[in-house]
Amino acid sequence: NALINQTYEINISPQPATRNLIPATLHALMQTDYDSFCNATFAIEEIDAAQFNDLLHNDAISIVDVREKDEWPVVTQFSHLHIPLAQLMQHTAWLTEPTIVIFCLSGIRSVQAALQLTNHFGSAKKILSVKGGIQAWMQLQTQAIS
Repeated sequence: NALINQTYEINISPQPATRNLIPATLHALMQTDYDSFCNATFAIEEIDAAQFNDLLHNDAISIVDVREKDEWPVVTQFSHLHIPLAQLMQHTAWLTEPTIVIFCLSGIRSVQAALQLTNHFGSAKKILSVKGGIQAWMQLQTQAIS
């Protein structure tokens, strides 16, 4: 605080998933282009309902429903985690797979969740949002039956 000439010391511990982003040596630290590193923007990768359908039975992904607990439709057709968007950052430790696929009802909140997780994990994990949400996936399932 500059008004009372007070300083603070902060100890920061890296997340295990982002530890590889820290330069290993002083030389590597000095060679880091922080302007491009810190100002980087992460594009959110969206997949459509058919691509999501293809990924459903892949064991190397975490599928996350970011809707509220009482939202419809209830999804029982495949295994997934249910973490409401407001609680997502409190439960990042549950997301252990290298690829995380996020869905909501229409695809809006899943993009928000993907942005949060991309900012949290950086390039350590591949984050995908289902475009059109579970509505698009269910419509695809209905078309397949017809």
